Amino acid sequence: MSWPGGDEPFNSPAQGDRPTDLASLGKFNKTGHLLSFNRLQIEQTLKLLSHPFEDLPQVPLFGPLFGYTTAWHKRKVAQTILEIAGHVNRLPTPDEADAIAYHRSRSCSQTAWAPPAVLITAYFFFNRGRKTFRFPFYTPKPASFNPSSFPFASNPLISGPPAVRTWHLVRFGAYWFVCQFALEPVVAWFANTTSLVGMLRDDRLQVLRQIRDHHRGVQHQVDTQVPNESEEQWQQPPGQQPGQQPGQQLGQQPGQQQPMWKRAPQEPLGLPSDRQDDESYLFDDASPVAPSARQQQPQRPAASSPPSSGSAWDRIRQRAKSDEGTGAGWNQREQQGGGSQGRPTTEQYTYSPDERERAVAKEQAQKDFDAMLERERRGVGDSGERK
Repeated sequence: MSWPGGDEPFNSPAQGDRPTDLASLGKFNKTGHLLSFNRLQIEQTLKLLSHPFEDLPQVPLFGPLFGYTTAWHKRKVAQTILEIAGHVNRLPTPDEADAIAYHRSRSCSQTAWAPPAVLITAYFFFNRGRKTFRFPFYTPKPASFNPSSFPFASNPLISGPPAVRTWHLVRFGAYWFVCQFALEPVVAWFANTTSLVGMLRDDRLQVLRQIRDHHRGVQHQVDTQVPNESEEQWQQPPGQQPGQQPGQQLGQQPGQQQPMWKRAPQEPLGLPSDRQDDESYLFDDASPVAPSARQQQPQRPAASSPPSSGSAWDRIRQRAKSDEGTGAGWNQREQQGGGSQGRPTTEQYTYSPDERERAVAKEQAQKDFDAMLERERRGVGDSGERK
């Protein structure tokens, strides 16, 4: 038995020229997907059946009114048979072709019921809102709506009873439009699901299901083990040709590869050349050296040098610069001052006779100036008399 409710298989006269080549029934791509076929190939595909096409479930009588004709029915059945044959890369047997055609014909018959279902649903909502002239999701207000004027009450194109009929016609069209987009996808989904479930449960298609699963497993292994060219180019660094090793230049042998990244030469550690010798922390407000003159000081020597001629402040600054950074001067002074603890560090420096005389004279002048200020404060003049 070819399909439920069918008669016993019989050999029709057309079964003698049954197709034997899949490529003669349509155009397929490398993966077996059907690309195109013509009307003659549709008739040749239907010859794979062991029963006449008329024994299959047919579309309803009202089907041609909505475009569901016999030609459309044959095209859908032949297309499904060729798609399955392309996936398994062979022609189906008569029993397999009968099973595919039966389940697909049931789906086509169910799909043809979508337009009547849309019309019946639209008429139901249309008739329910006839008195209030209700539209989908909108009900006009009686105070501002005049059904005897279409489309505007102020400037009507149609008046009287024809305007009322026109309003109802527009209402029915609106309901039909909404129901079509709401019901047709549901009916189509139900028909396709019924056909698919029937094919998955049909024992006559068990071999085709096994072949399909095997082909899917092989294709999955090929896709995971052999990356395509686009994936290789995506994984390669920019500017690298396919097959080129990382770090290999064009025209260079693999043994002559150079590292992709070169270590930048290290610069010798040292002070920046543009660093300013700001020694302001060595000076205070009482320093005799002006700030402008501080920036003109030469850079500190690498080793300590004997004190040059000049004032005591100059020698102190030179000594501080020579000892800065290395700490040798401080260590040397600590060693020198180890035998005489408590001795001021200023005793390490000697003064020339001229400098000593100038210092004494300066100190005496300061004392005289302080005494004069004290006398002025007390009101005593130079002669010793109080003013």
